[in-house]
Amino acid sequence: MSGVAEWRRSLLPWRACFADDCELRLDSSVTVRVSQAPSASKAAGRRSGDGDVDPGVTGSTVWDGAVVLAHYACTRSVWAALESRLGAPAACVLELGAGTGLAGLALACAGVLSPPARVVLSDLEAVTPLLLRNAARNPCATAVSVRALRWGDAQSATEALEGALADVVLGADLVYRQPNVAPLLSALAHTLRRGGVALLALDCSHCPEAVQDFRHRAQQPQEGDPPVRYALRDVPTHELRPGCVTDEVMVLQLWRT
Repeated sequence: MSGVAEWRRSLLPWRACFADDCELRLDSSVTVRVSQAPSASKAAGRRSGDGDVDPGVTGSTVWDGAVVLAHYACTRSVWAALESRLGAPAACVLELGAGTGLAGLALACAGVLSPPARVVLSDLEAVTPLLLRNAARNPCATAVSVRALRWGDAQSATEALEGALADVVLGADLVYRQPNVAPLLSALAHTLRRGGVALLALDCSHCPEAVQDFRHRAQQPQEGDPPVRYALRDVPTHELRPGCVTDEVMVLQLWRT
């Protein structure tokens, strides 16, 4: 996936973008394959009229941010630097709004995590059947589990992480509209431990105002936001995979203080 035509999901024909399997080659020996669906309803095997049917824009497909984040998170030098600052090997990595699970599965399959680390793929309950299928079809070096998690729901977060907190949270393409900002801040507060880091790939092409609002409120919470602050670092493009960079996707490190 080195050429623009190969990795830019937003430039692919409809079927390749929304329905066909997505294949991500991390290196010569590791390839991650995930199924997609044009809606969470189809991902769960429901038909129109079955209830809880969603519109065509869903989290059950792979977007550009997931590809950028997967390659970045699986870089051994990046992971070594993160764990040095964490002070210990990451024991638990959570992917929020995982969708197909591409980023989390890539990290679990890449062999950069130290046993007995685990990766938790989380999303709304309607998306978990797709996540379960994708987890089952990829033999990973790290233990992977799938959990339903609703942003802003503390009990949901506790159940998903079995009462623990994550050392690292992954998230791709999560801030594509303004109403997502407050729930995402709440989800991070409920799932990421103090001193932990969130690695987020945010696509600025959908709603740049929402991305900027999220950046600001992560550092300076507003009234009604969780009283949690993050030290934010913009990942420079030279740290991203060569040939897998676009001005539309920024990668952030958010260290919980």
